[in-house]
Amino acid sequence: MGTAKGHLSSRIILGRLAISAALLTVLAFLGCQHSDPTVSDSATNERVLTFNKDVAPIIFKQCGTCHHPDGSGPFSLLTYEDVRKRARQIGEVTRSRYMPPWLPAHGYGEFIGERRLSDDEIETIGSWVSSGAVEGAPADLPPVPQWPGGWQLGEPDLILKIPEPYTLAAEGRDVYRQFVLPTGLTTSRYVRATEIRPGNPKIAHHAIINLDPTGYAAKQEDEKDSPPGFDGMGLSDGHGLESPGGQYIVWTPGMIADGGSADMAWTLEPGTDLVLEIHMAPSGKPEVIQPVVGLYFSDQPPTKYPVQLRLDPSPIDIPAGESEYSVTDSMVLPVDVELLAIFPHAHYLCKVMKCVAVLPDGKRKWLLNIPDWDFDWQDDYTYAEPVLLPSGTTVSMEFIYDNSAENPHNPNDPPRRVLEGPQSTDEMSNVSLQFLPQSPGDGQQLKELYWRRGIQRVPGYYYAHFAAGVHSMVQGKFAQARVDYENCLALNPQFIQARFNLAHVYLQLKEFDLAILQYQSVLGSDPGNALAHSNLGRIFDQKRDPSRAATHYRRAIENDPNLFEPHNRLGVILARQGSYSEAAKLFARAVQINPDHSLAHVNLANAYLLQKQYALAITHYNEALRIDPKDKEAQTNLSRARAALKTN
Repeated sequence: MGTAKGHLSSRIILGRLAISAALLTVLAFLGCQHSDPTVSDSATNERVLTFNKDVAPIIFKQCGTCHHPDGSGPFSLLTYEDVRKRARQIGEVTRSRYMPPWLPAHGYGEFIGERRLSDDEIETIGSWVSSGAVEGAPADLPPVPQWPGGWQLGEPDLILKIPEPYTLAAEGRDVYRQFVLPTGLTTSRYVRATEIRPGNPKIAHHAIINLDPTGYAAKQEDEKDSPPGFDGMGLSDGHGLESPGGQYIVWTPGMIADGGSADMAWTLEPGTDLVLEIHMAPSGKPEVIQPVVGLYFSDQPPTKYPVQLRLDPSPIDIPAGESEYSVTDSMVLPVDVELLAIFPHAHYLCKVMKCVAVLPDGKRKWLLNIPDWDFDWQDDYTYAEPVLLPSGTTVSMEFIYDNSAENPHNPNDPPRRVLEGPQSTDEMSNVSLQFLPQSPGDGQQLKELYWRRGIQRVPGYYYAHFAAGVHSMVQGKFAQARVDYENCLALNPQFIQARFNLAHVYLQLKEFDLAILQYQSVLGSDPGNALAHSNLGRIFDQKRDPSRAATHYRRAIENDPNLFEPHNRLGVILARQGSYSEAAKLFARAVQINPDHSLAHVNLANAYLLQKQYALAITHYNEALRIDPKDKEAQTNLSRARAALKTN
């Protein structure tokens, strides 16, 4: 083939054909002699290893998760015949530890679901093969694992599938395709686990799920000429997708699906679309793919809220022939965290991955060590026990790349200069880390750190300035948020959400004239923005301009009858003007919207008191005191209302 990727595809396909040829030359006696159910060798009086008693438990546990009907493996290994036909190959790939695929070195972090055979298990398989691959007594066979419909986690609560297959061209560059999956949910659900089935593992390098609550991705798909889906990595700037609840939901070849837990379930709201991004590489002939996603729900709301951060070195530029090209990155954690999981990513030239933590006292902790990276078996890794990392810990990574002709994974022959990029013949370098903060406030600090690191790496990415401003604003750091939003708008003046947020920051900083200008600019683009009208009403209230305040409160109510603040504040203005009846109606609506707001009950009670409706006033003073027993105004006016009721 003419392309570099074509060369890569040829190498992989030929390698698989070589393995297949090996399967056809399995020792002749394995194919012609009868299975022997006996359990001992008469010459040595030693027990003969059998499939049913000795090998099946290993195969079912370590191999069956992928190698079952409709699984991600290319063939099933759930019967004696399935295994016997491939006995020699199984012995070879387990002895070399090529299978089951597991990249992290032992002792450099302990992970859940470690797919590593023990020395004894490898010896058992090898001895069984060399002794004739005997089947053994049927009674010794353990129960065969079941995967309903091919699902590793069992039948999902909700199955999402693109409506029609997508055909990948035979030649050309790698394709990143976004497939939009509407959920059809009418109520919020808590998602405990997710399983991705790409549909054609031969061309799928990896898949990622993100969320789109805006409907923008679906609109993009509708506007394209070649559905299903549309090409690209993520969405256009300003329409960033969200990771589900701080979790990295991926599929990679050989991955074992994670059953998840209720305490870290993520919330899927009605109207939110799942967006499945699949990285695909042409195989030399047209290929059809139709991915399916299974969701597993929990009835319990989450109690833990993880946050993702990423180590992401500066752009990669690997000279041709360079065999020890290194990239590094590090960050200092601002809060105490538990490290839950780690997900490294690179392409074919990477050979070594290291990630360590240096604690404030100088002690080093290994987080990950992959001495022989293989892009075709990438995975994410969840720690068997959370790794405690105190505030001030430095987390760092180092990846080493081999762009020489001696690297058997090099997709280019001869080697060429390789830059950072999305194609598998380009290179990448990042480590995603899933942290569990101790409090929501700590979580906001981590999210702010994520985006500030993004600003350092790509200063011109306006959405990073915006997102950093959001997390600063939530923490009450309004001066910093002001800088972030102003920088964002300098890069993209049309980003209305940033302008609205900047107006809110000016309001908090009591720079009312600047806030008015920003809100008016928002209304110039979106005249029906109820929140902008409500906040303008609040500003004119504070500037002692009740007429303009009332105008904007009324516009806010017209555009959104369910906003609490404009009802309550407009009621106050009208009550001050003596319009008690109209004010009471507004306060009554405010109480309907937020029945646990004590001040709204006091305002409504006061309006009733001024209209001599003492019984109604008493009811709402009592409600205010139920919510806030220390409310002095409610206590005083309740006594007045009771006295007035007695005398009338």
